[in-house]
Amino acid sequence: MKRASLFGLGWCLALMTLVVVKQEGGRLLSLGLPTAAAELTGVALVIFGVPAAFAFWRARCAPPNKSRWTAFGGWMLGFWIIPVLCLAVVWAILVANGVR
Repeated sequence: MKRASLFGLGWCLALMTLVVVKQEGGRLLSLGLPTAAAELTGVALVIFGVPAAFAFWRARCAPPNKSRWTAFGGWMLGFWIIPVLCLAVVWAILVANGVR
């Protein structure tokens, strides 16, 4: 399950990197972009891309999954953990400010 959750986490971070890069001009490298967009693209590659690469690397070293169901469950857990945590933080901020 550890291998699958790390692969899921890596895919989540990789997709987040691609979404930010795509929204900031559609170029993988920040050539020809305005300064703010180029900085945001570079920051996204560092914040999401490097941990994604590390998660994939650690997943390759992790022990194999015991079954396909544990692999599926681990992948789903790893893939959805960051979006769920982000939604929980946004919800807590809204509740703290009295917005329903």
